[in-house]
Amino acid sequence: MKYGELITFQPIESVIQLRDANRKESARKLVASYVISNEMCQRLSEVVIPHLQYEKPHDNKGILIVGNYGTGKSHMLSVLSTVAENADVLPLLTNPTVREAAAGIAGKFQVIRLEIGATQMALQDIITTALEKNLADWGVSFRFPDATQHDLDADPKCPHCGFWPSMEGIAVSAEAILDALKSDLGKIQKSWTQSLLDNLGDPVVQGNFGLLKPQQRKMIEGFIEAKELPDEISNDFLQSLKEVLSDLAKVPLRLSDLKAALFPDGSPTTPAEFKNRFEYFVSGLLKGKDAGKTRIVLE
Repeated sequence: MKYGELITFQPIESVIQLRDANRKESARKLVASYVISNEMCQRLSEVVIPHLQYEKPHDNKGILIVGNYGTGKSHMLSVLSTVAENADVLPLLTNPTVREAAAGIAGKFQVIRLEIGATQMALQDIITTALEKNLADWGVSFRFPDATQHDLDADPKCPHCGFWPSMEGIAVSAEAILDALKSDLGKIQKSWTQSLLDNLGDPVVQGNFGLLKPQQRKMIEGFIEAKELPDEISNDFLQSLKEVLSDLAKVPLRLSDLKAALFPDGSPTTPAEFKNRFEYFVSGLLKGKDAGKTRIVLE
């Protein structure tokens, strides 16, 4: 008996390219010829496919496949992508365990096969360009805004047709939700910080710095220099911000005017007279003004 009578297989005579699976006939042959070892069966059915499916709650994550040249990475990805976009090839899988697991993803995806060679394009540009081209092939008109002029994380809406990708119907883990909330809070804090810095940079507002107490001014100037909010935001810091950003009114005070009001004829005065004259003088300075938003400055 010869070995050829015991073992039959279809030889792979060329390097498999991932995009070969874009052709239906080639894709079917790739699925039918994929030999699945026991170890690969376990990895596909217990690791890879559970992360691809979205019908059952699962902590889905992206998967990075690493292997040396010629170890079957492209063949495996061709098989997975073909099954994901076409349920008809499911019976061609040679392993019954993988076939059963793959039923959860079979024919439920639109697949874009993308290979990246030597290029100077940014990864985001490579992906968005491929997405635009394939979406157009599927009859969907969508263009991503220029990454240098538009924050896709903050506003992913298409500026041309108003389309906004929805996450409805996709099971999202609590960890992913918390990570997203943390990211959103970080963006809000960054936005608030920049807004405060912009307001404090206004020449009109900077004119109020001289109306603050020394400690208050030190806190505000420290924030401007650091360009970051303090780890612990105290009531004193908040009050300092409130005062410097409010419509403070400056009232100049000359010592000669104060002396003339307290000692009109230059003669000694009683404490009671001194107090009354001082209060009368201050009330005159504040006439028609909000005392809470007024600062008397000695000149």
